[in-house]
Amino acid sequence: MALALCTVLGVSACDGLVETDTEVLWSLALPWGEAVARYGESGEEWAAARAEVVLPDALVGELESLPGRWRMLVVSEAWCADSREALPWLDGLASALPNLELRIVDSRVGRHLKERYRTPDDRGATPTLVVLAEDGSEVGCWVERPAGVQAWWLGGGRELDRSERLAAKAEWWKRDRGYHLLDEIAGILQAAAAGTPICAPPYEAREALPEPGWPLPSSDSGDAP
Repeated sequence: MALALCTVLGVSACDGLVETDTEVLWSLALPWGEAVARYGESGEEWAAARAEVVLPDALVGELESLPGRWRMLVVSEAWCADSREALPWLDGLASALPNLELRIVDSRVGRHLKERYRTPDDRGATPTLVVLAEDGSEVGCWVERPAGVQAWWLGGGRELDRSERLAAKAEWWKRDRGYHLLDEIAGILQAAAAGTPICAPPYEAREALPEPGWPLPSSDSGDAP
């Protein structure tokens, strides 16, 4: 009951409460619209970003054919820049697929998941995404940002001061248009459906950000958004 009130009221007294049962946590998490409505001015920015999301038909068609039903449970915060960049695309994907659902919980209640699935430099971070199968088992995860961006952030990006690094990352997200994120999420979902669960791709240090954006379509294809 206390955790239910925490979700409904969002009160500071809930800071010490942590839910460890994933199915209970799912029942407490909120759909996109309800979560964003609680974010105030930040929610308006998230909603505007969501309105710009366009998914390639090929990606949607590929994932529509996955057997079973899948759920993405995301630990997120309104102030988190990577959450603000990733969640509109994740909701776009979930909205386009009848076999996929998205719900969002804050890191007070979802701290158990955030602390279990950590970054390569051993941090709990937002967003933390966990894929759940129909039976509630955890069958995949994705943490904070695309693997290539994380490798740059922890590698060559350290040569920049923090403001420059943040600006470079924000510009990359803008130019990438969800490609690396959705490519990694698609791989995680496909692995789960195949019975070989994975989290994000392996970490490999890199000096430069990955080339952003969807590959150029062939002359007879309009797949890229």
